[in-house]
Amino acid sequence: MSGLTFTPMRLEGLQKVTPFYAEDLRGYFLKIYEKGAFRGAGIDGEIWESFVTFSKRHVLRG
Repeated sequence: MSGLTFTPMRLEGLQKVTPFYAEDLRGYFLKIYEKGAFRGAGIDGEIWESFVTFSKRHVLRG
């Protein structure tokens, strides 16, 4: 499950994409693109996945 949500809009073919967002004391994680999720919504692209992360000072992620 990607966590991305796709909401059809009134204009035919237009969809609102809501990214997956998780935050805790260490920082946040934002997933803005996943090829399979977008393909399932009828949107095809060449990128596989795209994430944005932020870690507070002294946080090591692995």
